[in-house]
Amino acid sequence: MGRGLAQQCKERFPGIDLWYGMICREFKENTPIVRHQVHRVIMFPTKPLATLPYMSWQGQACLALIDKYARDLGAYNLNDPVALPAIGCGNGGLKQEDVIPILEKYLIGDRFTLVLRP
Repeated sequence: MGRGLAQQCKERFPGIDLWYGMICREFKENTPIVRHQVHRVIMFPTKPLATLPYMSWQGQACLALIDKYARDLGAYNLNDPVALPAIGCGNGGLKQEDVIPILEKYLIGDRFTLVLRP
C-alpha cells in the first residue's frame, strides 16, 4: 500500500495496511475480496502479489485480476451501496478506457457507483 488509492486508504485509516498485508501474505495469489468492518472499506488486489520482495505496489495493475475481482464483487453480498474508483488507473498504469468497461460489465445497478477522475 505504497502509492495510489491504497496509499490514500492507508493514510485515512492507519493500521489498515498491516491488516490487509497479513491477509495478502496468508492467501497470496488466492487473496479474496475482504471488507474491513470498522472502516467499511472493500479491498482486493489489482496487481499480481509478489512474494519477495513484497512490494506489489510497484508493479503494473492487471486487467485479468480486475476482471476476476469485479465479477466476484458483483456477486458479493453487500447491504450498502459502494463507490468504486477506476481501480488500477494511476499508479497501476492502466487507462480508464480499458478498466471502465470491465467494471460496468459486472458492477451495474443501484449498488455500485463509479467515481471517475476528469
